[in-house]
Amino acid sequence: MRPEQFYRCLATLQLDDIMEVAAALREQHATADGEVAHWRAELAVAAALRRTHQQRAAGLAAHRAGAAVLAAAAWSRVGDEGRADVVAVARAAAEAARALVAGYPDARCSGRARPLLRPWQGVISRAGERHPPVATS
Repeated sequence: MRPEQFYRCLATLQLDDIMEVAAALREQHATADGEVAHWRAELAVAAALRRTHQQRAAGLAAHRAGAAVLAAAAWSRVGDEGRADVVAVARAAAEAARALVAGYPDARCSGRARPLLRPWQGVISRAGERHPPVATS
């Protein structure tokens, strides 16, 4: 998946999607193993971005992904009670976008970067159903 495809998925986020990703993030961070895997994934992505000189592109992608989640949450009218979940999901989207810029799943960091995109699997598959890919010639 390319960052542009991920942005399109984020643009289709609905309240249920945001809450699903937030629940997956809570589950992932509930154990020490999950925290360590996430930390290692962030380090692997950062190393890949440094190695390929993509830090600036990754920063822009992270900003765009986080802003897309915040816009989707505003559109879905998430109340104050869901604000913490929205912020967590926006940060997770930013981390996922950085992994995509680093080349996930094709880069050397692919195996270690998996925890950053795992919470998004359901949302990505449903977004494909909502907006099938456009054929290009």
